[in-house]
Amino acid sequence: MATTYNNNIVECFEARLKAYILYNITKKFGKSDSAILRNSVHEYCYQRICGGSPALPENVPEIYNEKKQEIDEICQELIATDIPRPVTLQSLTASPGSYIPILATILQKNEQEHTRITSNELDETPPRLFSLVPAPSLKWRFIDINANVLAAFTRKKLSDMYATKLEMFQKVFDFKKLKIDSTEGLHDPNKKKKVAFSNFIRSNGFTVDVALMKSNEVEKKNYYEQDVNVSDLAKVLTTNDLSDANICSIDPNRG
Repeated sequence: MATTYNNNIVECFEARLKAYILYNITKKFGKSDSAILRNSVHEYCYQRICGGSPALPENVPEIYNEKKQEIDEICQELIATDIPRPVTLQSLTASPGSYIPILATILQKNEQEHTRITSNELDETPPRLFSLVPAPSLKWRFIDINANVLAAFTRKKLSDMYATKLEMFQKVFDFKKLKIDSTEGLHDPNKKKKVAFSNFIRSNGFTVDVALMKSNEVEKKNYYEQDVNVSDLAKVLTTNDLSDANICSIDPNRG
């Protein structure tokens, strides 16, 4: 439990801080080059707030230098927050709780902006809110094992064709060991077949769901799930394409 709370701060601190700065700077510059804005946030704003070595990118337009004071004002409010500096992965890991004040300040500002936009029904995108602590849930989370994931492991090109994606699964898994006798009848979801393989397998960290769907003839998808223990996937992996890889169970962000 303690690890979950610590990781919620350590892993999300940089992203939440940069998102807050980027949102506020974007309001100042309007529709601008997003790449330049992100570089400015990373190389100047984030470094300035976290006690690093801030410097605006060399290729920024002159307007950024003209509005540098306004950028500094956005940073100054967070600079005034007392946190250990410089901010590094080591300092975050050593004392995650020391960085809660700055995250609380960001959250408070985001909530105020969110309320202003929603209460006045403005045509603006409100900032994204977040939780300071992990949100506990009893809902099972699933990870999709799709053809794109398998292609990344096998280092082979993959097209958008259904048959190509199915072929990728056939190269990696032996479906007979997953209680599917033959995939010959699962090759095309658009033909008049009873069911078709949906080209993804879901895992909740303990079991694996092999999902099949009814063909378009029924005009809706129905999933027939066959639960298989996650460790069984290792038994059905073919060795030709994944000789240097082993499957393991990963906690699908259940906390």
